[in-house]
Amino acid sequence: MCGKPRTLLYDLYCWLRNFLKYKIKKGVKKMNKQKFCTTKEFRKKYFPISDNKLREMINREGAPVVRIGRKFLIPVEKFLAWIETQKIGA
Repeated sequence: MCGKPRTLLYDLYCWLRNFLKYKIKKGVKKMNKQKFCTTKEFRKKYFPISDNKLREMINREGAPVVRIGRKFLIPVEKFLAWIETQKIGA
């Protein structure tokens, strides 16, 4: 397993270490699936609309946005799905 003399305690240590490595890798994969971006990045890459219109959408009730101080972080996939369900006048 780990290359040292085998004892029950050491086997348990090796198992726990490998288990935690697996859990951490699995957790990192889940975190990478959820991509966040700022409002400027969102407008450039995904949805080219005016700054005022984006602010209006962000401030609507139910918009999937994370606010940190004065900064808005937008979960890209959730926000795009939310936009498709909304009726937004031009």
